[in-house]
Amino acid sequence: MAGYTGNTCDILTIFPMGLICSSTNAYTPFTNDGGITLYITGGTPPYTINWSNGAHSQNLTNLQTGDYTATVIDYYGDFTATTTCNVGFDTFYLEKFANCNDLNNQIYFLANINSQYQSGKVYSLNSQLGCWVSQGLELYTAQTYSNFSAVTTNGPFDLCSECLPSVPAILNTSGLCFTSTSTQSQQQTQYYSASTINGYPSWTSTTGNQTIYFDNTLSTWKILGWAGQGIPQLQTIQSPPIGVWSILGVPGQIPQPTIVVTQGECQAVVNANISSTPPSCNGGTNGSIIVTSVVGGTPPYQYSLVNDPAFYQASNTFNGLSEGNYTVYTQDILGNIGVDIVTLDSLISPTIYTLNLTFTSPNLGNNTSTNQTKTYDWVVTVSPALPIGKQINFSISHSSTSIYGTANNGTPTLSYSQSTGTTGGGLYLTSTGPFITSATATTVPCTVTSNYPNHVTTTTIRQYTARILGTGGNDSVNGSVTQSVSVINGGNPCQMFANINDSISITNVQIVSQNQCESVNTTVDPISFGVSKTGTIVPTGNNTFVGG
Repeated sequence: MAGYTGNTCDILTIFPMGLICSSTNAYTPFTNDGGITLYITGGTPPYTINWSNGAHSQNLTNLQTGDYTATVIDYYGDFTATTTCNVGFDTFYLEKFANCNDLNNQIYFLANINSQYQSGKVYSLNSQLGCWVSQGLELYTAQTYSNFSAVTTNGPFDLCSECLPSVPAILNTSGLCFTSTSTQSQQQTQYYSASTINGYPSWTSTTGNQTIYFDNTLSTWKILGWAGQGIPQLQTIQSPPIGVWSILGVPGQIPQPTIVVTQGECQAVVNANISSTPPSCNGGTNGSIIVTSVVGGTPPYQYSLVNDPAFYQASNTFNGLSEGNYTVYTQDILGNIGVDIVTLDSLISPTIYTLNLTFTSPNLGNNTSTNQTKTYDWVVTVSPALPIGKQINFSISHSSTSIYGTANNGTPTLSYSQSTGTTGGGLYLTSTGPFITSATATTVPCTVTSNYPNHVTTTTIRQYTARILGTGGNDSVNGSVTQSVSVINGGNPCQMFANINDSISITNVQIVSQNQCESVNTTVDPISFGVSKTGTIVPTGNNTFVGG
């Protein structure tokens, strides 16, 4: 059979396999926040998916910039397809500084969304010798930059000469508390005063055998025996070395991990472990955040997404969330608070269905001087096609109005027929018609001095409820209407006439078992059609002929 492929189980696969990538850029070339969604068509599901990075899902997250190759095999092994997806990076800005001693010596840092530096002001920067003039934000165009935000140790100053004072007083304090932070955890270490090193005081940790000391060659505070990631440093000749230390040499972490040094004893730290589920689609509101466990502090704990006592709750779960950034506050019974940032981001777009009402064929029939006959075929469809088992219900209202006026030589003839049908998963569920809502006979002038002997208006309305159920084929509800009117020429002074005017409208459109990632238009623009014919007056005596 041409165009088909079979296997030993005599299962036929009709369509070849196709792969399409949809990528979300990472923020920078070094961050792990890109994503890929792989769309698969053809073959026979379920599919076996093998990515070059070892993953096996159609949706990949936490990706750096680069190429990722997917190989997909269908269920019966009939088809194999390979594609390479690229994750780029977004346009972003850098913080630019120039050295006070050489303005041509410039350095760049990853910029915060809202810059904290004033262009033209002077700062001393952690991990950098000397003083630096802020030159504002600059768009990234392949400059070499530090993959973390700049950390100020002094400033702002108006002039370079004001940046570093001569030699400050060297002060000692009995205790220092180190609080280290990263994207996943928080940890504290207590240090106490020890001997003097290089003319400066030092501090030794109570655990881990670590010593804070001053490196007078680089005018930088360091930690001897540091066992964590990176190299913690604080460039200042001030003592004690309190403030925000940078941890250098840890690529790919946004925000850059830091250490906050405070004087005195360490306070209790509350660390929350958090899991999250993004909304089912963009614009969805069924995302959730759960605090799965808490380390540190004193239980019981309370939780909030707003740091306000009125909003704390005993439940560790937050439901009904849309996409965005959330700050999770975890508070112990003594009032100590842990803070975590959680981002909910969905890569799936919602499905928007459209119910359509259209004519399907040109008008057929004849048109003579005394007769007009037309046939109208109409159809209700859904786009895009419904998946198998998905159902949309709706109401159809079909209104038909006929109007005719008799003349002194007879009565016009009006005929009308209509039929309904379906294809695939289309189905008429109920019918409440036809029924006549009005039939009236009135006297209407045809000239200044004469009236039609009989002028009749009749309105008939047919109402249905219907459905379209996805079957994987051509699913629709349709109908056909044939209208015909005939008149007799020769009336005088009233011309015989006859009209039939129809309109079809759709309302109450609903998706059965609708989820929040689906929508459909609730009404459809109506369609109108009709036939019309007017007789002619036969002149008598001095009458003037008026054609119709």
